[in-house]
Amino acid sequence: MRNFKNVIIAICMIVLLSGCSSSDLMDYTDRKTYEVAKDSASESGSFLENLINGTEETQESTIEEMRTMTVERVIDGDTVVFQDGSKARLLSINTPEITKGKNEPYGQDAQAFLSQLVEGKEIQIKSDPKAGETDKYGRLLVHAFVGGKSIQYLLIAEGLAKVAYLYNDYEYTDLYKEAEELAKNNSLNIWSISGYADSEENVFNTNVVKESILDEASTTVKSVLDYLNHAKNLMKN
Repeated sequence: MRNFKNVIIAICMIVLLSGCSSSDLMDYTDRKTYEVAKDSASESGSFLENLINGTEETQESTIEEMRTMTVERVIDGDTVVFQDGSKARLLSINTPEITKGKNEPYGQDAQAFLSQLVEGKEIQIKSDPKAGETDKYGRLLVHAFVGGKSIQYLLIAEGLAKVAYLYNDYEYTDLYKEAEELAKNNSLNIWSISGYADSEENVFNTNVVKESILDEASTTVKSVLDYLNHAKNLMKN
């Protein structure tokens, strides 16, 4: 009977540990590389063409405003380094932090997605007439495109970035917000954790992730205790 009790306790401990190994507790450094499984932008024509509903002359002038740069590496989901050593920060979005000792949920996914999308490739960048050319860290502030499609839009539509840091009426804001609504309605990635990304602040609310973990652990412990009590009653009988 004692052996049976020990087995029950061991099983319950396994249940408890498995309950705590939820996606919220996952070490994001151990996650598989995020694969770009689909193209979130329109398949018919380039995203850039769909953005500019003007004359051919307007389209050409807009394209001429862009610079072509080759991405050397990706720092995180919203920052890249070019081959010439300069850095760029994607305007109007924010992705979960994975630098300076932080490892916020879906930050590694955003970095992996962006790496597969642009690393080692040529992209087109343009500054915004209502934003500074660089930020306080000397990074270029840009709208960026790859293959004619907006990189910001793709990140947002995948639920790996939120619209943020809108200090002025920047270009493409309505389209970015449209992508955000799509991701939010489908509870994709950052939107799968209630309260994590949908605050009005530019940053992510990691407190709700901790609360979610504690709530889940508490529920699991209660289930284990109930199971032990039930097993105890069975042994009495």
